[in-house]
Amino acid sequence: MAKQVILERDGIAKPSYVGFSWTVFFFGAWVPLIRGRYLDALVMFMVSIIAAYFTYGAGNFLFGVILAFFYNKYATEQMLKEGYYPVDEMSAFLLKQHDIYFKNRD
Repeated sequence: MAKQVILERDGIAKPSYVGFSWTVFFFGAWVPLIRGRYLDALVMFMVSIIAAYFTYGAGNFLFGVILAFFYNKYATEQMLKEGYYPVDEMSAFLLKQHDIYFKNRD
């Protein structure tokens, strides 16, 4: 189950998540598209199409299940690379608990 962490950059706070992504499991590449991560959405759509083409659809389902386990961590790490940092101690604790490392906002 995903847990929400709050990340901030330049005074603007955004939610991010860690853990299994039920939204990616059910909605696939639509999730990064709606969240504004267009390159991630494009890559996910392309891999889904290729996986479905070669496996008569079964590969697309398998790709969705595997991606649901890793997408939240990936998206959160990308936000941290873009300069976001955890707002509170609970967010920092959840990131450390899920082996996501970040710089302090010193």
